[in-house]
Amino acid sequence: MFNQKKYDNNIDEENVSRETLKIDNKINNIVNTKVSVKQIQFDRIFLLKLLVNADKSERMNDEIMFKGFLNYEYDLEYGKYSRLLKKAIIVASSEKYILLSLESSLECDLLNDYDRKYELLDFVEKVIGKRKRLFSICTKDKNILIKEFKEKNKLKQLPDPGDLQIELKEKKELKELTSKDLVIDLIGIENLQMEE
Repeated sequence: MFNQKKYDNNIDEENVSRETLKIDNKINNIVNTKVSVKQIQFDRIFLLKLLVNADKSERMNDEIMFKGFLNYEYDLEYGKYSRLLKKAIIVASSEKYILLSLESSLECDLLNDYDRKYELLDFVEKVIGKRKRLFSICTKDKNILIKEFKEKNKLKQLPDPGDLQIELKEKKELKELTSKDLVIDLIGIENLQMEE
């Protein structure tokens, strides 16, 4: 069995305490380091325009089709989005977009990230059959937004629905690159001399 007294007597206490302090300082530095999270927040007017342009029948259709996202939960390409969308609630929907509500602002930021926009468009098209842009807001923001929408609607102060533009580019078709195309990409067309 292990003899604690014998083990303790063989340790140089002065070196251990210095090493322990160094490790404690490193841990404190790591713990106290602030991580900046890129939070994406939409303009209130933009969100109100999303609600103004929404269509209830489109929302009802999307809610039915939305269950299709669950089939991709373990998909290598779309699994991360499927697991996020499983927690989402549709707030508003139109032919071009779906406004979602999620509990966490980090999850919202993941769906709103501009770099993932086309990947999400492809995923939504695969599941729903239409290319629709996904926008997401936190649940607490959703409640505030809906309250503001109702108040502005009573006062007839809702924004004009006509000038809402949402980009829905088609996915690029991958073409087969020839060896000539690869050489041109590598050295540039201006440096290429063709000889026969």
